[in-house]
This record gives sequence, C-alpha cells and structure tokens, in this order.
Amino acid sequence: MDNLEYLAKKGESSKKNKNLKSLPLFFTEKELDQLSKKSIAIVGTNGKTSTAGFIFQYFLEAGISACRFTSPHLVQVNERIQTSSGLIKDKELVSYLDEVIKFEKKEGLVLGYFEALFLICCKSFLDMQLEIFIVEAGIGGRLDTTSIINSENVVLTNVGYDHTEILGESLEEILMEKIHISSRVKNFFSGDTITEWKFGDLIRKELGLSLNKGVSSKSKGDYFVSIEPLKNGYHLFENRPRKEDFRLYNGALAQRVFSTLSSQRGLKSNIAEMNFRSHFYLLNQFEKESGRFEIIHSNDKTFKIIDGAHNSFAIPALKNFVSNEFPVDRFPRVECFLGIKTGKDFEGILDALAFNNIRGEEAVYGISLIEGGTFRDQINPETIAEYLTEIGVKYKYASLDDFHSYNEPSILLGSLYLVGEYIKEFR
Repeated sequence: MDNLEYLAKKGESSKKNKNLKSLPLFFTEKELDQLSKKSIAIVGTNGKTSTAGFIFQYFLEAGISACRFTSPHLVQVNERIQTSSGLIKDKELVSYLDEVIKFEKKEGLVLGYFEALFLICCKSFLDMQLEIFIVEAGIGGRLDTTSIINSENVVLTNVGYDHTEILGESLEEILMEKIHISSRVKNFFSGDTITEWKFGDLIRKELGLSLNKGVSSKSKGDYFVSIEPLKNGYHLFENRPRKEDFRLYNGALAQRVFSTLSSQRGLKSNIAEMNFRSHFYLLNQFEKESGRFEIIHSNDKTFKIIDGAHNSFAIPALKNFVSNEFPVDRFPRVECFLGIKTGKDFEGILDALAFNNIRGEEAVYGISLIEGGTFRDQINPETIAEYLTEIGVKYKYASLDDFHSYNEPSILLGSLYLVGEYIKEFR
C-alpha cells in the first residue's frame, strides 16, 4: 500500500481524532512557538472556510506569503492544504506522509485522517518558511486537533447550534468550547455582533483581553477586536435594500484581521493603506469558495445554486443570499434538493426551510429528498420523510441527475459531502 492509499484508508476509517496529547511531539518546541505566533485560528458554527479564504487572499494580495488549512474537501484531499504557490501536490503529500508514518510507529499511535492532514499542513508551512498560517478548526475548539498549536490570533465567525452532542446544549457552552481553542490568545476577532453583545464581557474575562473597537490597532497589547464598525459600514455601498449578507460580514471580518495584524507586525502594503470603499470592491473581486453560495447557472427565468448549508443557523443565511440575488417577485418558488449527514439536526434544518416565511417576504421552498446512499454517512431519507409528514410538509424523492436536469429555480444543499459528489459527477 502506498502512502496516498494509506491516507485514503484513514479517510474511510471510523477511527476518531483522539491523540491530542501526543500530537505536539511531532514538533520541536521552537516549531510549536512559530506555529503559535504566526497562525490565525478560525472557529465558529458557519462561515469558517469563507472567512479563511478571504483572509488568505488579503495576505496574498498584499504580497505576504501564507498557508491555509480548511475542511472538508469537495473533490480531492489536496484542497485542504493551500499555500501561496497553490494546492499541495501529491508528491509532497507522499513525502510528508513518510514523516507521519514514522511518527506513528515511534509513538505507537494510529492517527485519524484529520490529525494526519493537519500535521502535514503544519510541516509544509514550517518548511516553506511562510509568514501567515490560517487554520480552520474542525469541530469546536478546545478539543479540536488544531488546538495543539495554541494560535495567538483567534477569529470567531459566529455561534449557533451544531454538534451539540459534543459541544454542549446551550450557546454559552458552545461558545466556551470554541474560544478556548488556544491558551495563548493575543488577538481575538469577533465576527458576530449578537454573540459579542450577549457574551462579550465573558469572552474578554475568559481570555484576559482588553476591548479594541478601532478599525486598526498599532498597539502590542492583547485585544478583543470588534467587527461592528465595519459590519455597519459595508451597507453604505449597497445599491439596493438587502437582507443580511453573511459573505460581506465574513469579508469585513477578514479585512479586520488583515488590517490589525498588518499594523501590529509593521507589514507594509498598499492594501493595508486602502480606504474603506476600496476594501469593499476588492472583497467583491476575491475568488469565492466553491460549494458555498455558489451560483452554477442563472438567467432571467431560473437559477441553480449549490451550498453546503448543514444546520438550522445556515439556512436563514442561504435564504438571505437567495433573496438578495433573486428577488421573490421574480422567483416565487425554489426547489430544495436536500441530503443531510448523519448526526445533524435535520429537524431544525427542515423547520428553517419550511416555516420561516410568516410575512411572505421570501420564496416558497419546496423539498426534494436526495435518494439514500448518494454520499457517505447520509441520513436515510425515509427518516427525514417521516418528520416532514409529521409536520405536514409535502416532499418528493430525487437524484443528483434530477437536480442537474431541473430547469426551475433550485438549490442543492444539506451537506458539503453531497455538494462534493455533485461536483465530481457533473463538472
């Protein structure tokens, strides 16, 4: 079995990532210190990959070398590790896997898939001597694999109900798990003003941070940095009334991270000196993340979107995006082709799709359940159908082929793994 096959077997295995205490042994103390100082940890319920992508592109645009680690991938595992020179190559994966396998044998471990990939990404970042390491957490924060590097910079996109069986039942419990991804926080960036309003004082107390509401900071202190000034300002440049656009908020958060860290580190670039309007237009030119709010076809009569929305908190954001891009007076009905991964709150997702249209301000969302076995660990659609029957919502069954050939407004959603299967088959 070659190294790439060995890695693929890990991906197919049910082996969990439970080697948290042993993983730091893969690095020297100097390497761990570098990883801590140069990294930006991204935590949150939704929007982590988009925010990581925006931050990554900001630094590249400024000519500053960077690496980003994200998950899951849609088509190939190489997508999870990207540097200034592109996605990691197979030959590089093979080489680093040699080191991972030696480490497993030395320590008597069997690493999980996510663990192995994160160690590879860290080593690649160190070997390439890059400046910025952008790290998207897997689940939660405190017990996540990525917590081993204790990032000095932590970014919270938002907090909602997901993985409650692991992270806790209340928003406060979930929040505490996420913000404690690091024990060495120097800058904490808040991208969720509701969470900030409810729990800002608690976060600052927990992490021992001062409040900085300015747009940038040249200070060397430890700060809780608010997004509020930028979040409000971005609406000034919209040319029509819009519902909340979480892509813009993620972009504004990325701008805040870039501007603050550039200033603190004395990094000189034309981007850092740009005015607010220029930042807004730059964000709109950045490459969007595949499978997230992605319009794959549209014209005057119809549209087709693929999106990995996989919890009840993500559905309103998706609906807002649809309303902004495709006004309800022209597109009054949208068919949702839905497949959900086992363990997700499918009832919350269905409630958000079916019942959040009290004032008729958005389209009617029909539901087509993607046939079972379309992607790994998919909830049996019969289970979802039972709940839909219980709440009095009509549905039908469908395949990826049905979605692909559907000519009316439609969305494929419910899981990034489902979106990945569609991309592999039809692109």
